[in-house]
Amino acid sequence: MDKEWSEKNKRMQALIAKEATFAEGINLLLELRKDLFEQITSIVKTFPPEAFWQMPFGDGDQNHNATLAWSMWHIFRIEDIVAHTLILKDKQIFVEGGWKQKAKSAIITTGNELDEKAMVAFSKKLDIKAALAYCKAVMDSTNELLKKLQFSDLKKKFDAADRERLLKSKCVSADQSAAWLVDFWLGKNIKGLIQMPFSRHWIMHVEAMRRIKNKLCQQAKKGFYSLGKDTNAVRVMALFIKKYGKKELLKVLDPLHKKKDFQKIQEVLGDDIEEGLKILENNR
Repeated sequence: MDKEWSEKNKRMQALIAKEATFAEGINLLLELRKDLFEQITSIVKTFPPEAFWQMPFGDGDQNHNATLAWSMWHIFRIEDIVAHTLILKDKQIFVEGGWKQKAKSAIITTGNELDEKAMVAFSKKLDIKAALAYCKAVMDSTNELLKKLQFSDLKKKFDAADRERLLKSKCVSADQSAAWLVDFWLGKNIKGLIQMPFSRHWIMHVEAMRRIKNKLCQQAKKGFYSLGKDTNAVRVMALFIKKYGKKELLKVLDPLHKKKDFQKIQEVLGDDIEEGLKILENNR
C-alpha cells in the first residue's frame, strides 16, 4: 500500500476516534480523497480509451485483476450505494443524474459479479469521460455528507429495513461474488463505513489502477500492447515524474489541459520526447 496514503489513512482513523480531533480527522479524510481522485483523473486524462478495457494481469481474485474502467466504476458505485441508499436513504447520484445512459453502462451494480469476459465487454462500452464525471459527482456528494457528520454519528448502526432497501434497489447482484456486500455494510457502523468504502477502499483500487497502467506501459515498451502515439506522452510524463515528482505532474496537467482547450494530453505533448518534456516544464 502507498506509504503516504496509508499513513494519512491511519492518522485520519486515529483522529476521528476522539471527539476533540474529529473535525481535524474529517478534513484529513477529505484531503486524502482529493489526492486519490487526482490520481484517477490523471490516468483518465493521459491514457487512450483502449487502455481502459485491457486486463494486463488477466483473471484472478486480486484488485489488479481488473480493467481501469471497472476499477473506477466499482469504487464509486459502491460509494454511491452506501452513501445514499444506506446512510442518507435518498436517491443515488447514479439515478438522479441519469448516469446509466450518460456513461453508456450495461449494468447498475457494483460490478463484483462480472467475470473476465464480461468485465472487458462492459469496459469497452463504458464512456470513460462520462464515467469520470459520475465519479466526481459521487465524490462531491459524499464529501458533503462527511462534512455534516458529527462525532455522535459514528456509532450509528443499521437494521432490517436498511437491508430491505438495499436489496430492493437491485444495485448489488444476487450472485455470490457480490451478495456478501450487503451483510458486510450492514455489519458496520458509520465509523466502519468511513474506512470501507470511503477511504481504504479507494486506496486499494486506486493502487490497483496504478499497477494496471504501469503494466500497460511495460507491455507497450515490449510491443505486447500498442498505445500508438500515446506511448510518447506516457514516457514524457514518466521522465517528468522522475525529475519533479508525481504531485508536480498533477499540478501541471490540469491547467495545461484547460489551457489547450481540453485536447488529449497526447496531442499536446506531440511525438518528440524532449519537446514534450519542455512543454510540461514550461507550464510549471
